[in-house]
Amino acid sequence: MPAPLPLLPLASWFPHGNWPRLPCGSCDVGELRVGTASEIDVAARYRDHPGWEPDWIHGFFTLSAECSNRDCQGVAVIFGDMKVDADVDERGHWHGEHDTFYRIRYVDPPLALVRVPSRCPDDVSNAIADASRLMWIDSGSTANRLRTVVELLLTALGVRKTTTGRKRMTTHARIEALRTTRPDVADVLEAVKWIGNVGSHAEAPTTKDVLEGAALLEHSLKLVYDTSDKEIARLAKRVNKRRGRPSKA
Repeated sequence: MPAPLPLLPLASWFPHGNWPRLPCGSCDVGELRVGTASEIDVAARYRDHPGWEPDWIHGFFTLSAECSNRDCQGVAVIFGDMKVDADVDERGHWHGEHDTFYRIRYVDPPLALVRVPSRCPDDVSNAIADASRLMWIDSGSTANRLRTVVELLLTALGVRKTTTGRKRMTTHARIEALRTTRPDVADVLEAVKWIGNVGSHAEAPTTKDVLEGAALLEHSLKLVYDTSDKEIARLAKRVNKRRGRPSKA
C-alpha cells in the first residue's frame, strides 16, 4: 500500500544515496529510477584553503531518471541543490562522518502531486497538473492552484457558487454548504483551503506545507471518486447473505 504522503521526504534535504519514491509524472503508474548525478561544487576553488572542511562543498546536481513502467519508459530530468554535511543518526548524534545531500528544485516532466481517480472531472485533473508543474518553482503559486482545485471540486459536487440573492459565496461558505451532506470531504477541503490562503500572502507556504495540502487533496478525491471500498463492502454483504455458497454465473 502506498505511503499516505509519498512526496513529503522531498520537502527538504535527503541523502543522495537514499532517494524517496518518485512517481512518474508521465504515466503515474511507474516509479522513476534515478541515474548517476553530475555535481557542480561552486566552492571547489577553496579546496586548497588551510581551513577547508568537507561541509564547504555545496552547489548543484542534475540527473536523468527512467520510469520503471515498461509501457511508459518515460525519462525525466531532475535538477537541484547539493551539499556535504554531517551524517547524523536518528537521535541527531554525529559520529564524524559526512554525506552528500540533495534537495530538488526542478523536475521535467513534473512529478504528479496527486494520484487522480479515473472518474475525476477533466477540469479538476487539469488544475492539479498545473499545480504539479509549479511545485518546485513557486510554492506560493502551487498553493493557490490547490485552492483553485478546491473550488472546481466543489462545483463538480454541485455546491452552488452564489447565494439566493446572487451574491458570490466565499470558498469557506461553499465548504460549509458541502458539510451538510459530506462532512468528511468538507473537513479535508477546508484544510486544503487554509494552505491555499497562505499562498496568497507575503509569507509563502513551505514546500512541506504544499505537499501536505496535496496529500489532503488526494484524500478528498479518493473519498469522492474512488468507489473501491464501497464495492468491497457490497461484495462482503453478498457473500455473507449467501453464507459462502457458490454464486450464480
